[in-house]
Amino acid sequence: MSDARGASTHGRAAPMTEAPGPLGQAVTVRADQATTFEVLVRDIGAWWPVTGFSLGGARVRGVHLEGGAGGLLVERWDDGTQHAWGEVLVWDPPHRLVLSWHVTGVPTEVELRVLALGPGLCRVEVEHRGWEALEPTPAPTVRATYRDGWPVVLGRLRDHVEAH
Repeated sequence: MSDARGASTHGRAAPMTEAPGPLGQAVTVRADQATTFEVLVRDIGAWWPVTGFSLGGARVRGVHLEGGAGGLLVERWDDGTQHAWGEVLVWDPPHRLVLSWHVTGVPTEVELRVLALGPGLCRVEVEHRGWEALEPTPAPTVRATYRDGWPVVLGRLRDHVEAH
């Protein structure tokens, strides 16, 4: 057997160039669906973990999400400039929010869903997709950063919602 270059692959696995699928994470929150969605949007500057999860690091003075289709998710720096993380593509409170995510260099897409599980209980799910748009070389590193980061972000949201 040979690979695309004609080299023998006998005794070793042939390399695969499979496009990475979406990243998915979820967290259960002890609050109702409407409250959780509202806090997710309204208080994002209070719960988002800026350290390690922003463009400006120590320069960031706030994070803000403008509700509604076309709204922007931005971080504000100490000099007053704003840097967009993404744009709202789908606005469906209190169920879901879809953003074009610009932080990855090439836009990817982030969907946040808030699912009611019962009185005072919901599940927040994030699906980060569109990884195939990134170049193959940096994509695994960037993707791994988000794979490891989304649980931290969702945990901060959960803790903030449950504390209020």
